[in-house]
Amino acid sequence: MPHQVPWLVFFLPLLSFLVIGLVLRPFFSHRPKWSGYAAIAAIGSAFVLSLWILVIVMNSPEHSLEVPRVTWVVIEDGVTINLGIIV
Repeated sequence: MPHQVPWLVFFLPLLSFLVIGLVLRPFFSHRPKWSGYAAIAAIGSAFVLSLWILVIVMNSPEHSLEVPRVTWVVIEDGVTINLGIIV
C-alpha cells in the first residue's frame, strides 16, 4: 500500500469542502444536489480507504504501518517542524 493513502483519508473531505465552496456553490448553484453528491463521495471514499488501512494494519505482524514524516517548516536556526501520522 502506498504511504499516501492515510493522508487521503484526511484530505478527501477537505478537498470536497474546497470544491463545493469554490466551484459548485458559486457556479452551479442551480444544481444543489451536486454538492451533496461530492460530499458523500468524498466521505465514502475516505471510509473505504480507512477500512483498507485497517485490514493492512491488522494483517501486518507488528500491527503498525510505517508512514514517513513530512517536513512541514524549516526555520534557519535549525528548527524543523515535521508532520506525520501514526497508524
